[in-house]
Amino acid sequence: MKYYEGHESVYQKLERAGKFAWGDRVGGDGADSEGRNLRLLLDHVFEQVTFAGPSRYALDLGCGSGPVSAILAKRGWRTLGLDVSETAVKLAQRRAAEQGFTDAEFAVGDIINYPNPTSQFDLIVDACCLHCLVFDADRSKALANIRQLLKPGGVFAVCTKTTGAKDKAENFFTDETGILWMYTGTNLFEDSKQVNGKWYMPQRRILSPETLRRELTAAGFTVTWNASMEHGNFSAICQ
Repeated sequence: MKYYEGHESVYQKLERAGKFAWGDRVGGDGADSEGRNLRLLLDHVFEQVTFAGPSRYALDLGCGSGPVSAILAKRGWRTLGLDVSETAVKLAQRRAAEQGFTDAEFAVGDIINYPNPTSQFDLIVDACCLHCLVFDADRSKALANIRQLLKPGGVFAVCTKTTGAKDKAENFFTDETGILWMYTGTNLFEDSKQVNGKWYMPQRRILSPETLRRELTAAGFTVTWNASMEHGNFSAICQ
């Protein structure tokens, strides 16, 4: 199992607890910081970009339980939410049905191994997905697939982490490449490794805003706007 597929167990716990949001797994101050940052990012997108044509189609990448798709649906967008977690997709479908978003679809999928696209998107939103892809090869494949899925003149909106874990710091360490490793006790994933006799899994890639801008530019995107957000998040609008 790939390291990022561990999100499934988190969404299973949320479902058993009768909850939806990723932030609900921890509670307390800052739990919904990613959701707030995503809403602010989308506000900037719609302030700065005019989308042409009557039919607007968006990809909600790493959709989780669908908060970004819900925002876009309220703006009249047709959306496809993609997540590696089957339970997250089920929760997103339930939320869309309860709120009456008939143009919001959801599917289980992996942007790293995304099949050849049969359609392209006016807008692709990285809903805190990129920082979950820690290795250069995985990130490069994901960004290449995103470019292929984006219509000419389309927009790629990114929300990603620039700081590591603070809670229970003794269970984490960040290596020299910016990969945040989390103590697991056992060998859970194919990319787990032992350090000083203890098993760790890769959890996040923590890069500076400058490094993220360079990475996006190297992948063929033009960064037209970027900002540091609350709780160590970085947002960017790319074309």
